[in-house]
Formats: sequence, structure tokens, C-alpha cells
Amino acid sequence: MKSLKNMRYVWYTAIACVGCCALVPLLGVLGIAGVVGLSVYFEIAAGLFFVLSLLILIYLIFRHKRTKIDNSNSVPEDS
Repeated sequence: MKSLKNMRYVWYTAIACVGCCALVPLLGVLGIAGVVGLSVYFEIAAGLFFVLSLLILIYLIFRHKRTKIDNSNSVPEDS
């Protein structure tokens, strides 16, 4: 009976070893698939960021700079 119990541990250890070695490539493939799946959303976000950047650039180019009026040469009023 001891040998069956030992064989069970051997099988559990073998399965755990194979699972551990297979986990890294499997997670890599799932990670790549996840990034590819999210790339659609990143594309939309990139487009929105581009449009927002253009709007800010247009605002900065065409904004009117307010100039201060220099009243130092004006004649003082008599009150």
C-alpha cells in the first residue's frame, strides 16, 4: 500500500512540475492575446488624445494675448 501512496505523490509532483513549466509560456500567450484585445481601446484612446492635442495646439496658436495699456504718458486728470 505504501508504494501506491508514493506513486500518487510522484504523479502529483510530475503534474506540478509540468504545470509550472507550462505556466510561463501559457501566461505569455495569454498576455499577448490580452494586449492585442486591448489594442482596439488603445487605438480609440490614441485617436482621442491626438484630437485633444490638436485642439489645445489650435487654442494656443489663435488665442488673443491681452496687452496692458501703458498710461504712463497720459495727462493726469484734474479733480
